[in-house]
Amino acid sequence: MTKRKLGYVDTKWKAALEGNPYDIEHRVMADGEVRWVREKAELEFDTQNICIRALGFTQAITGRKNAEAESRRQAEILNNMSDRQDGSRPRSAAGCNYEKRGA
Repeated sequence: MTKRKLGYVDTKWKAALEGNPYDIEHRVMADGEVRWVREKAELEFDTQNICIRALGFTQAITGRKNAEAESRRQAEILNNMSDRQDGSRPRSAAGCNYEKRGA
């Protein structure tokens, strides 16, 4: 995990220690591959507001993240196809129109 991601996870955990919900999604490196996980925990505090227990889970969500990315990609393709049926020029992923070359 990169320092930036550790900072994100650490910041969210510290916020949970202040009473905020802890339910995050982030990437991790496992076996040389980037994978996505969801972490959720509920913290229990004593009468002095000191965390005495944390119960939670880490769930692998790489498949879901990949499916979401594929769904976005297909929606973009459909949007581009719809644009062409309207007589407009196709757009790139960045939304720029393609220029005619050699005309």
